Amino acid sequence: METQLVRLDAPYNLICNNRGKIALHIATLIIVDKKERSNTAGGEVTYPVVKSYPVVSDKSKLGGETWINTELDDCMVICGAGDEVSLQDVKRVMTFCHNHGVYPIKQIPRALFMALKNSNCTIALPKDKDGNVIQDYVVNLTFTIDNEANCIVMGDSKSPFFFYDCYYVSVCYDEDGNEYYQDKYAIKSLAEMRHIYYLMFGAKGFKSISFTTDNADFQEFVDQLNKTKLHDK
Repeated sequence: METQLVRLDAPYNLICNNRGKIALHIATLIIVDKKERSNTAGGEVTYPVVKSYPVVSDKSKLGGETWINTELDDCMVICGAGDEVSLQDVKRVMTFCHNHGVYPIKQIPRALFMALKNSNCTIALPKDKDGNVIQDYVVNLTFTIDNEANCIVMGDSKSPFFFYDCYYVSVCYDEDGNEYYQDKYAIKSLAEMRHIYYLMFGAKGFKSISFTTDNADFQEFVDQLNKTKLHDK
């Protein structure tokens, strides 16, 4: 087995892997291994297997950290250090993590916010077709129930924001036998995601994100979500 460390030149790219980790990509560890397989003549053929692993910047570890459990092909580039990031880029990261089953997904917005901040990246404020900053957004939520009675809550695909959570719709019981519903945890989670968006944009003309739904059965959920504030400003 042969190894080679390829160091990259600054400015480095901020990348996200399929486990939801976000960091600056400063080098690539290339490992070349040899494998054998049988050929059609009944003999053995030796062939190389090349794998590339990202080495990322980590202040707690001198020289960086190798994501040895994630190949470079399983990562996405978010932006370069010091870049301005669009709302579409932010949503793209959320969608990438969601599609790879990163759980809990609500941790990704804060991780992304901190990574962008530490990389001196800024968030571009959303604007309308006339170039004016859009101050208020309304996100339409859709609700579906899966086979295990989980209520899946997602933002409309047309929305520039990514919102997702799920909860068990049937009554649950705590250790003392008291019954409760899990919807309040989903409400808090979605409110936390909205709060991170506010932190990303700051107080530069962007004012609010509110929610609506076309499903009357979940109107109370949406109303409670709109009332839940986490010191947004």
